[in-house]
Amino acid sequence: MAHDHFAILGLRPGLHKPAEVRRRFEDERQRLVAALHDPARHHETRQQLEELHIAYRTLSDQERQRRYLDAADRTPAPAARLRRLIAVSLEDGLLRQSRREVIIEQGRALGFSEFQVQLMIAQEQFGDKEVDAPVPRPRRQSATAIAVKSRLVAAAALAAGMFLLMVRWLGV
Repeated sequence: MAHDHFAILGLRPGLHKPAEVRRRFEDERQRLVAALHDPARHHETRQQLEELHIAYRTLSDQERQRRYLDAADRTPAPAARLRRLIAVSLEDGLLRQSRREVIIEQGRALGFSEFQVQLMIAQEQFGDKEVDAPVPRPRRQSATAIAVKSRLVAAAALAAGMFLLMVRWLGV
């Protein structure tokens, strides 16, 4: 993946004077050279120094800055690249879990959170269609619940009959 030379030097994308590019390069190089003495970060710091030198060579001349900016304008935005990767990875509208994990890692490398990547995957899978929520099925009653309810109804009917019999017997 191509690195953003402006970000490496701490500059905003656009044309910059060579003196400004050199000043930023020297500040960043001085910081990285001091970090080289840490054995735990030595390998990572060397890679960062290499990227820094490449960025400086690219942006130290204004003509090369223009060419780099033109090339950056032609590359698709990170979101478009990630969406294209998702679309290519879908198989019959589904995405394998192993492929999903790779896409999430690549999304993180592009600066997206896992939630944003999952949302993009869902949008690619379902498009602009609204996904209906599942309709809850009515719960079936068990045989014991039905037996209990029928016994309660029978007891209520018996109680009502007894009440009417008492009312008649008392002659009220």
